[in-house]
Amino acid sequence: TTFIPQLRQSGFSQADVDVMLRENPSQFFQ
Repeated sequence: TTFIPQLRQSGFSQADVDVMLRENPSQFFQ
């Protein structure tokens, strides 16, 4: 998917992305 590259381009670090994927993703977007 292009979701992760889009996050990275938006300035999220890989660690941020890892946390988002490890935690409940639905909680992140509330």
